[in-house]
Amino acid sequence: MYDSLTFFKIQPCLEQLTLNSSMLESLKGIKEQRDIETGAIIYTGNLRNLRVKINHNGISVTGSLAKFYSGNNVESLTRATTKEAIEEVSDLLGVDMRDAQIYSLEFGKTFVMEHSARRYYPFLGSKTRCTRIDYKTGLSYQNGRKSLVIYDKTAELKSHKEAIPESFAGKNLLRCEIKIKNRLAKQLKRKEILGSDLYDPKVYCMLIKLLRKEYFSITRVQPLTLSENMLKEIKTVPQLTMILANIGLQELPIEEILALLKPNLTKQQYLRMKKKLQDVAAMKNPEVENGYILELDNKIKAVTLDETATKTTYLSLANQ
Repeated sequence: MYDSLTFFKIQPCLEQLTLNSSMLESLKGIKEQRDIETGAIIYTGNLRNLRVKINHNGISVTGSLAKFYSGNNVESLTRATTKEAIEEVSDLLGVDMRDAQIYSLEFGKTFVMEHSARRYYPFLGSKTRCTRIDYKTGLSYQNGRKSLVIYDKTAELKSHKEAIPESFAGKNLLRCEIKIKNRLAKQLKRKEILGSDLYDPKVYCMLIKLLRKEYFSITRVQPLTLSENMLKEIKTVPQLTMILANIGLQELPIEEILALLKPNLTKQQYLRMKKKLQDVAAMKNPEVENGYILELDNKIKAVTLDETATKTTYLSLANQ
């Protein structure tokens, strides 16, 4: 479930390092730099795909833990394999990263879908206190603390010229993940998050619940079309107006409309407009069951602790 992470381990003795030190033996592309103001030496290098930086304060490790362990970030890291990956990093560096601080992380899952990932985006609308950003391969819901990203994993791999694992070749891959770039411990309501916490059942379950919460807080856009049966049910001008407005929202997202309206509205007017747009977007077509959203919803709901956790453990944590 984990992808990119940032570890930092306070290790003051690192200021004694030289390019011949055993800690640097496992790194590739090592560079030695000197801080002009302080004269402090900084070493940088690569541990497979991970970027390692060593200075007088300690050691930082940044990159995809999934790629480090599996060679790709399509296959999910379980709690067990997360533990193995951190232990392998520790062994190679000669530094125990289990008690290293975690400052940022990405947590999510890649799903095999019935359709191309882009077919699902039009039905995902706005999200409270977030800016919805459309980009070439997906959607991002951002605020100052974290972001929720839903994107075409196949397209991303191809754009980066990365190989698609054989077991996923030819399949429609959609990834849903949360990215927490700052104040990680505070957002998870803990004093700190250490390397060993990443495979702790309680923290793992907390991140699963956060992923679900963020995803299900997205307003659904229900596709409406003026079918013959629907036209027969329209009796009033407001009914017709609402349906036409819903169809319009399929072309112009709520966020773009609100951004244009906001400068000319009072706070109260803005909130009323926003509520009305959300009501319009949430209108359901009784003739059509949104199979796209139903499929994606079920995929997210099915995300659980890995198979090594017992059902009792999971349920007890999920109810906390």
